[in-house]
Amino acid sequence: MVLLDQRVAKNMSNLMRMRALERFRAILFRLEARSCFGATRAGTLMAEVASAAPVNPTTAFYLRYGPSPATGSVNLAPGFRLHSVTLLRSPRGRVVGQQTASFAVRARRSAGVWVQPLSRPTIRWYLPHVRARRPAPLHLRFPRSARYWRLVWWLGASKADHSNMVVAAASRAALLRATAAVQTRPAACAALAPRGGAGLRRAWCLPIGHSTVLTAEVPVEAQGRRRYVPFDLTLVQALNDLGIANPASLLPTLRFWRRFRGRTVPLHFDRHSAAVLAVPLMAGDEIRW
Repeated sequence: MVLLDQRVAKNMSNLMRMRALERFRAILFRLEARSCFGATRAGTLMAEVASAAPVNPTTAFYLRYGPSPATGSVNLAPGFRLHSVTLLRSPRGRVVGQQTASFAVRARRSAGVWVQPLSRPTIRWYLPHVRARRPAPLHLRFPRSARYWRLVWWLGASKADHSNMVVAAASRAALLRATAAVQTRPAACAALAPRGGAGLRRAWCLPIGHSTVLTAEVPVEAQGRRRYVPFDLTLVQALNDLGIANPASLLPTLRFWRRFRGRTVPLHFDRHSAAVLAVPLMAGDEIRW
């Protein structure tokens, strides 16, 4: 009975700590909106919040990024990268290549972020003698007052309804309202298209065509090199994305570092168990094998 009471007390202590961290997260966003510090500093503080207490990796991910996997959206923060892939089809509808482009998410001097193309779109053809009309490049152009950006994905109940959208707004409150509107009715995105000047509007939405997939990526260090992996991937999925066909085979030599209480520390795990491969990656994580 004493042992049970101790476990209950420990769980309550962890719950109270979690609630305190969530309150701090909300206060942090309000202070950023008031330009008390820039988005880069806010991101650094969010990373510290996520590592301020010994919580499980999924909880740490939620504290840093919010419930993105459940909501189908992610707030774009400095250091993120957007990566677009557009399939190219022949006149008969056959997929013959792809066009890719990348965009950097930069911090503004005050609150919020802006998105900048990293390079011209590149095309890779799958078949040597088959070509298709090049699609127009993806332009993520929003009014200068659009300080808060969010990628929204896979909203529909069926594959035919799935889509990507970029929502941007002048404030976090406007971003939340616009996101809720387009998630409830995706067709509403077209009515919020960022045409012309900012006017009196506070939020904008850009629908991404069904032939294009736009992915948010976070930076990690893999084998000593800076790499980008899609947001919300577990370690096993990220290793697959980096070209490792059998991540479990790396367990004997795998090493994993993460920020914890202001320092980069190694993650200790059972090398005879694949449980570590289910840890969701966060920006700044380091892995070697």
